[in-house]
Amino acid sequence: MNYSKEELVNMVYAVGEARGNCFLASRIYQANNPDLQRYPRTKCFVKLKERFERTANANYEKTTRTHACSNQDSQIDILGCAVQNPSTSVREISDEISISK
Repeated sequence: MNYSKEELVNMVYAVGEARGNCFLASRIYQANNPDLQRYPRTKCFVKLKERFERTANANYEKTTRTHACSNQDSQIDILGCAVQNPSTSVREISDEISISK
C-alpha cells in the first residue's frame, strides 16, 4: 500500500518514539491515529525503518531497468544467424553471439 508523505513522516516519528522497536511503533501509530480504517502492519514499519536508515529518505525507491544497448554489428550478427537457420531460437542466437536476449 502506498502511503502519503504525511503518513510516512508520522510513521517515522512513531519508530523514533519507539526507539527503533517496529512492533511498538505500529501500536503507537495506531494510538495516535484512531480515526484511520486501516493501519500499516509491523512489517511495513520494518521496511520503512530499513529504507530510512539506508537512504535517509522515507520515499519509495523506484526500480529502474537498464535497457539493452544494441549496436549495428550485433543487429547484423543476429539477422545473419536468423537467415542461416530460421528455426533457431532467440536463446540459441544469444548464446552463440554472447549477448543477452
